[in-house]
Amino acid sequence: MHEYYPILLVGVIIGVVSTVLIAAYALVKEEQESADFERGMKDGEIMSRLLVYAKPYWKHFLLVLFLLFFSVAYDILSPLIVGNIENLVAGDFTLRPLFSYVAVYGLILIISMICTYFQAIILQKVGQRIISSMREDLFTHIEAFSHAQMTEIPVGKLVTRVTNDTNAISMMFTNLLVNLIKNIFVILGVLAAMLFLNYELTLMVLCFVPFIVLFTVIFRRFTRRAQRKVKDATTDINTWLSENLSGIKVTQIFCREEAKEQEFAQKSRALGRAKGEQVFVFGIFRPMIYMLYISSVLCLLYLGGKGYIKDTVFLGQVIESGTIVSFYMYISRFFEPIQTLAEQFNWFQSAFASAEKVFSILDLEPEMVDDKDAQELPEIRGGRSSLRMSGSPIIRGNGCSGESPFM
Repeated sequence: MHEYYPILLVGVIIGVVSTVLIAAYALVKEEQESADFERGMKDGEIMSRLLVYAKPYWKHFLLVLFLLFFSVAYDILSPLIVGNIENLVAGDFTLRPLFSYVAVYGLILIISMICTYFQAIILQKVGQRIISSMREDLFTHIEAFSHAQMTEIPVGKLVTRVTNDTNAISMMFTNLLVNLIKNIFVILGVLAAMLFLNYELTLMVLCFVPFIVLFTVIFRRFTRRAQRKVKDATTDINTWLSENLSGIKVTQIFCREEAKEQEFAQKSRALGRAKGEQVFVFGIFRPMIYMLYISSVLCLLYLGGKGYIKDTVFLGQVIESGTIVSFYMYISRFFEPIQTLAEQFNWFQSAFASAEKVFSILDLEPEMVDDKDAQELPEIRGGRSSLRMSGSPIIRGNGCSGESPFM
């Protein structure tokens, strides 16, 4: 029994940490969402409206998914190849099989790198085209607003919608969506490969999965709250800067520079505190997941190494040195995407919140709309415009210089 004391010690440490996190989760209440971050649309509705912009590029996304399988294949096949090389060099061997394994490994690596490169290029181009179309629609729609509507809506918020919020949506198309699909395939593929290689050691690794889910659920609340605070503080400071820079003359006339400087310092400190809280949350979450990863590796090396060195059967299966090496690499590939899934979920929520804000502007109907029989703008020829009015002669003048036609 004393031989399993190290395993019991690892279990006690994980249990204590889990208890502390559950207590913190119960004590910290979920804050009400602020009005600026309030969600009124469902995720399905937002995604369907975003797909309208992505629909013209469905062939590009299909090509990216095809290239994605090659990078996933590298993550799944490379540990098996390395494990076979370990089994080969553990005894007497010839160089020809070793060269064959190395050549296959190098070929898979090169193909994966090429596919990843073209995947990134395609996604960046498609993402920029999608966001360009969305920005054009948003800017054209804002131009149609009446003077009263432009007065009611702060200019800084409109600027944030066109710039920062569309950037968050662009990140979803160029990075988050594909990486999320890749991580899901990697987790399922690695799990299937581990079951095929040694199902007993796989069950040992799966004992840590409930704790990963527990930590992810707990830190999801803290990361969502921290992300909300950062986004609210960023929107607040961007709005304040846009409005005060446009009215800087008024500030200088009334000698309000020092007061405005204090306001800006206060908003900057609020943003800094929000960023610090976000860093603190991730500074705890990442080490917790890393602790689970190290614990699983220690259990693998202790149990697997013990069975291999003593030449005994571990839970009904013989363990080879190549199996231990392959499982070590698989554990790393298994925990890495799980560690990023929580962050990607929060970035998805941020992108959906930004998309909802953009669509809220697009759904706002202009108060003044041109009649159906409204005439088009005067035709500009050679830098001079002509306007024919009813019962009046043609008025000619420079349409761009600002000179009056009556001078």
